[in-house]
Amino acid sequence: VQIRRTGQAPVRLRRRLPVVISGLPGGAHALLNYCREKFHDLMAIQVTHMSNVPVSEPALKLQIVQAPVVHGPDWRQREAYHLVTHDSNGGIVISATDEHGLFNGVLTLLQLARKSGAEWEVPAVEVVDYPRFQWRGYMLDVSRHFFDASEIMQLIDAMALLKLNIFHWHLTDDQGWRIQINRYPRLTEIGAWRKSIGFGFKHDQSTHYNK
Repeated sequence: VQIRRTGQAPVRLRRRLPVVISGLPGGAHALLNYCREKFHDLMAIQVTHMSNVPVSEPALKLQIVQAPVVHGPDWRQREAYHLVTHDSNGGIVISATDEHGLFNGVLTLLQLARKSGAEWEVPAVEVVDYPRFQWRGYMLDVSRHFFDASEIMQLIDAMALLKLNIFHWHLTDDQGWRIQINRYPRLTEIGAWRKSIGFGFKHDQSTHYNK
């Protein structure tokens, strides 16, 4: 990662943040929905999707570019991004050659944001970031220590913030069978129940994931 402070004033995030997405074929509904959810939940900021924004209004611009952000193998280029805060109109620009790179840039933007009084602001920086390793994983063993679905989602969010890209979900072992398969219902009817499971779970409570 390369980070350079530009020496300009921080970008103040208003209660309404226009987002312009360009260059993504087929739209960017997943990325846009993620921005809406996280900016609202973390900073109470309303994200508004716009096709273009007046020059005088700061905005978050997410753009797909043709020229690679960094040189290297394809997997590195897909995840790389270039983030600039405080562009010519006081906004933020994230550029990448792939939607994965834009997603990584949004995550870094969320991490850069700091509370300043009643508002949120982002320091004026330029960031070029890319992965060093292709496989950056985390393994969770729910056969021996069960976690419910909401805890799994929290873990995946935390993995994303750390730019981890592989989730190894250990679902079956002799301590318990955690995945539902309709053709073989007895796997969870019997295998998902264990009197000695512990960890705060009641012995009469099934511990498996429904589809």
